[in-house]
Amino acid sequence: MRTYVTYKNRPGIYLLSVDASSRLAVEAARFGGLPYLNADMGMKQREGTICFSSERKDRRGGTASFKGNYYPTSSEVFQASHDTQLYWFTERYRLYTQKRNGVMLAIDIHHLPWPLQPAELAIEKNSIGEVLGIKLPHSKKPILTYTGRQDVLIWPPKKVESRG
Repeated sequence: MRTYVTYKNRPGIYLLSVDASSRLAVEAARFGGLPYLNADMGMKQREGTICFSSERKDRRGGTASFKGNYYPTSSEVFQASHDTQLYWFTERYRLYTQKRNGVMLAIDIHHLPWPLQPAELAIEKNSIGEVLGIKLPHSKKPILTYTGRQDVLIWPPKKVESRG
């Protein structure tokens, strides 16, 4: 679960929670200040559709689950145009997070422009927002794309100085 923020004119993604199936990865990320949580996850590909499920098992983040099926609706790969909302969502080069002691961290990242494909999604279950007190709209169609792979370079976290 994430949201989009801008701090001192630097747009980024603020991580609220990230579920992962590797305990080692979760603990390493948490040591670095990232809000990772342990989850049992499964993924199967069936006739071009990806069936994904996640069941959070980490008591530090509350019980949450997701189950859905998604697939690209076209083999056409495109990049978001600079003046679009899709560009605003995808071309972020910084992550923000807050450690338990209140220290804000910024993590700079680099990647090539996202290779996007139009996609469809059918959600069977999603309680990830609820555990954070966020009610997701069900009547609005989501902005959704598919990317087969995206390599990312990540720099070490650094403290973000407060405005005060």
